[in-house]
Parts: sequence; C-alpha cells; structure tokens
Amino acid sequence: MRWNRVFEREKLMLSVAIVEDDRKYSKLLEGYLERYSAENDVKFKVDVFDDGLKFIMGYDGDGGYNIVFMDVEMPRLDGIKTSRKLRATDKNVSLIFVTNMAKYAVSGYEVDALDFMVKPVDYFNFSLKLEKAVRIQNKLLRDVILVGVGGGFTKLKTSDIQYVESSLHFVIYHTETEQIKSRASMKDTEKKLEGMNFARCNNAYLVNLACVKKVTGDEVIMDDGQTLSISRSKK
Repeated sequence: MRWNRVFEREKLMLSVAIVEDDRKYSKLLEGYLERYSAENDVKFKVDVFDDGLKFIMGYDGDGGYNIVFMDVEMPRLDGIKTSRKLRATDKNVSLIFVTNMAKYAVSGYEVDALDFMVKPVDYFNFSLKLEKAVRIQNKLLRDVILVGVGGGFTKLKTSDIQYVESSLHFVIYHTETEQIKSRASMKDTEKKLEGMNFARCNNAYLVNLACVKKVTGDEVIMDDGQTLSISRSKK
C-alpha cells in the first residue's frame, strides 16, 4: 500500500524533453513550462538536448519522457529522423514539433505527432498544445497500476488486463500475452481497480468489462474465448 501511495504522487510529475539546438528557444520553452506549472499546479521534470542524436542515444521508452518538444531543423540528426527513431521505441510519448516553417507539419503524420508550433512561439499557443498533451499523458498514467512481483514491483496497464483470478493467497493477472502472479487478496485487488471498468463475476474472478464479448445465462465469454462462470450473488 505504501508503494501505491508513492506511485500516486509520482504520477503528478510529467517528464518533458526539449530537443532544440537554439538555446534562445529552449530557454523560452523552459520558461513557458515554469509558467504553466505555476498556473495549473502541474509538475514537470525538464531535460534539454541541443541535438537529436544526443536525445535519442540510450533513450528508454519505458520510463522515458511523457512529452517531447522537437525542433525540426537541427544538425547531425534532424527532428523528423529523430522522431522516427523515437517512435520505434516509444509509442505513447506526446510529440510536439517546433519549426520555422509550417510545411514540416505534414511530416508529423508519419510519426504520429500530437501537434506542431511555428516559431516564434507565443505562450497562449504553447499552453493550448501543452494542455492537450498533459491531458493525454494523465489519462495514460491513470491506466497503470503497480503489481507486486517477488521482492519488487512491475507496472501493468489496466487496459491490458483481461481478467484477474484468485488462487489461494495470490491473484493472477491474465493479459493477452502473459500471466502475472502477485501475492495479494482479491478484495485488495478489486479496490485497486475500482473505477476502472472491472467487475466480479464470482468470488474467484474479476473481469475487465471491455474484454467481455457476451454474457449468456450464467457465463461470461471473454474476447479470447475464455468462459467464466457467474455466481448467483453476482448475477
């Protein structure tokens, strides 16, 4: 429970990268982030890179950045090529292009950019783009829970959980690709997933309603064909 509380606090901090070779503009964006943080009570951890190669080398998609402001025209590795490499590693980061020419915005579609800004960037326009990114990232972060495994924890997206099974003093999280066994009670697990579209069909199973194909009689049929019984008390 203590680690869950820590995790909830950590979710308030969004990690932001500014990839910009012009120090004047990177300082401007840093200042805008500070202003937005003060006005909207959102915390940011900000890193600045002066070229795409420095940014992408060693990038870790799991625990990398939530939001990236990417200059397009940079030496060594430009913003478009950097973004292609970024997307190969991280599908969830919110990518916003910062460019001198609007024509480069078209290239954003191939790397699933959230938006773009044309220099000179004013604070009002910046805050609108950032607000959209913050909203998306907060939603993604709410979709993640910490699951105790062995002596540590692993992050698990709730949308990946098809159902949870109770087994003696453990619960087993069933996903499309794996089964994760964690020492916990079904009662505590149900509380952890409260408000996330999960429901008990019997004492042994907690199902993700988004993964339910149909309900027939006293059975729940999941999207993968798995059939789970519905108890009389839960029907």
